[in-house]
Amino acid sequence: MLVDEIENGLHYSVLEEVWKAIAEGARTSDVQLIATTHSWECIRAAHHFFSNDTQYDFRLHRLDRRNGDITATTLDRSALEASLKMGLEVRG
Repeated sequence: MLVDEIENGLHYSVLEEVWKAIAEGARTSDVQLIATTHSWECIRAAHHFFSNDTQYDFRLHRLDRRNGDITATTLDRSALEASLKMGLEVRG
């Protein structure tokens, strides 16, 4: 399933609960979710939820334009944790 700008219309305070519901629904239905966002709060909420869940099945794929080409960088749990702790920009 693809959801563009998944945080639209949602207050940042409910994002972690939204990720919980999404994870439960995706696992129950055996579907993969691909979601886009520019929201730092949404990324942080997803990482926090999955860090405290029984299964960390979240990856952040950041797209950047370099020398006219689009490149993808994937951040797994440890890379995202370190980036957020250091205050690095994780959004593309």
